[in-house]
Amino acid sequence: MIELNTTPEREGILSEIHTERLRQDRQWGGPAHDDEHTSGDWAGLVSSQLHCARVAELNNRAEEFRERLIKIAALAVAAIEAHDRRNS
Repeated sequence: MIELNTTPEREGILSEIHTERLRQDRQWGGPAHDDEHTSGDWAGLVSSQLHCARVAELNNRAEEFRERLIKIAALAVAAIEAHDRRNS
């Protein structure tokens, strides 16, 4: 693995994504729930959050826009985790 020089800003963002991922697991039940989703389900979930992010941006709600991006990143992590479990 290539080691990248990270910045404190990136570390903070990655920490937020991790925290959101933990929140999602608590809310929805973790891997048992995630593994029920198809690739189409994941695409739909991300698409829905992208739509919400776009609406927030259009309405100049910068904080909400950023929050949606964190949710999208955490959803992508969940999708990758489910994919990896399914294909290991």
